[in-house]
Amino acid sequence: MLYFDTSFLVPLLFPESTSTRIQSFIGRQAAGSLAISQWTWLEFPRCSPAEVRMEHLDAGSAQDANTRFGALVAASFAVIVPTAADFELARQYLHRYETGLRIGDAFHLAIAKNHGVSAVHSLDKGLIKAGKMLVCRCRLTRRLKLHHSPDARGNRRPRPARRCARTVQARCR
Repeated sequence: MLYFDTSFLVPLLFPESTSTRIQSFIGRQAAGSLAISQWTWLEFPRCSPAEVRMEHLDAGSAQDANTRFGALVAASFAVIVPTAADFELARQYLHRYETGLRIGDAFHLAIAKNHGVSAVHSLDKGLIKAGKMLVCRCRLTRRLKLHHSPDARGNRRPRPARRCARTVQARCR
């Protein structure tokens, strides 16, 4: 299961330089392999007011983005319900001062660790750096490039590279 924090999903609904690459990446993943947590579900709506304040969107468009996020989650993502163990592990992570973790990032990492996800996807380099320090053995991947390889019919089809552009991914072993 692949876990996505809020920063990775925002470009799906609010235009950013990474939007096209992230849409392509999400679209290539196997059905049933995508997950967020209720924490991600709670965090996403906080992005809309910022987009409105910066005049990137009007209030109606921001509300539409929140509605589309709900539809996207319902159609494509499993939603992990945090447990008491997730709160406790996040608390323990916050006591590791060298990580510089913020509360929300500690919670994402704790949820991912406790629910056995195979990878945490984020555009937050701080979260990934801390994840590498805390969450089992993590490998940092940085570039989201597409490599083309022939399929069974000889057509060149995109496949994800091991290194990904501006997208940061931590794979937990």
